[in-house]
Amino acid sequence: MLGKGMVAAGVLAAVVAGSAEAASERRAGSTFDAPLAERVGKAMSVEVTDVACPERVTITTRRAFHCTMTFGTGDVSRVRVRIKNRAGDFSWALTGVLLRDLENHMERAMAESGDPGDVQCPWRRRVRVGDTFRCFGLNKSKTKAWNIDATQIGGGLVRYAFTLRP
Repeated sequence: MLGKGMVAAGVLAAVVAGSAEAASERRAGSTFDAPLAERVGKAMSVEVTDVACPERVTITTRRAFHCTMTFGTGDVSRVRVRIKNRAGDFSWALTGVLLRDLENHMERAMAESGDPGDVQCPWRRRVRVGDTFRCFGLNKSKTKAWNIDATQIGGGLVRYAFTLRP
């Protein structure tokens, strides 16, 4: 029976410290691409297939800029990168939710219950702790449909509950 679930991997903003190679006053964005992809992919447990950071970044403490990441799930999200010091250490935070990854988690929950199916979540929505949104699930035989109410609870977690639709 489907009920409640919680998922951490790739669902909400995470802030993780990172470090880059030796910094200069101005640096090509591609210097950040590989270390950023590695850290985000590992922290979110999802493959990063592409990273696009600005070509040049001024290395100053607390400087922030955005990169765009594409994930193996098909999700695309902006990533906010903040320079921590002149050595080039940085932290990062996703500015969007990896909805395809969340849908995959929900579909696995349906399959584990013995009733595999498909899930669709809304693509346009706010990304703040406490925000709620509704996804929809339909089993493969199209005989059961679910409302899946999700709430962002922070720390990279989304709580969701399945309710059978009449």
